[in-house]
Amino acid sequence: RAFGPLHSLNSKLRFRALRALPLASAPPSRSLECRAAVMAEGFNPNKSRVSEDRLAEFIVQELDPELTSVPGIGEKAKEFLAADGVETTFQLIGKFLMLKGKDTSVREHADAMWYYLQGVGINSYRAGIVLAIAEKVNTMMPGIYNPDEFEVEDS
Repeated sequence: RAFGPLHSLNSKLRFRALRALPLASAPPSRSLECRAAVMAEGFNPNKSRVSEDRLAEFIVQELDPELTSVPGIGEKAKEFLAADGVETTFQLIGKFLMLKGKDTSVREHADAMWYYLQGVGINSYRAGIVLAIAEKVNTMMPGIYNPDEFEVEDS
């Protein structure tokens, strides 16, 4: 049976991910539950449109505070993030880390970041942005991201 990614998120994490969304991202008539229903996809690293070379370059180079240094973040995404108070790569990593709870799985954590990006208005390259940030942070904090969690088993 297939449940959406929100069903796999524990209720505490789901609430935290939804609270991270700015209220301006949805019309005032939309409740948290309504926003949750709209968010049905979640993070899938296979949907990343960031090239492997660009991702590898980002992971190995020194962290650049400029948001557009993150693969997938262009000027428009930078504007959306700035409107939510995220103006540097360091702050974006901080947002990623804030979504990691004590009992949050790798998949739930990546989904929460994907939902956050969706909530601030980023419609393109979300998977690539999450992948880049998760892989970069994993070099600093091994174990925070594991690509094996997203392997599709052959049936």
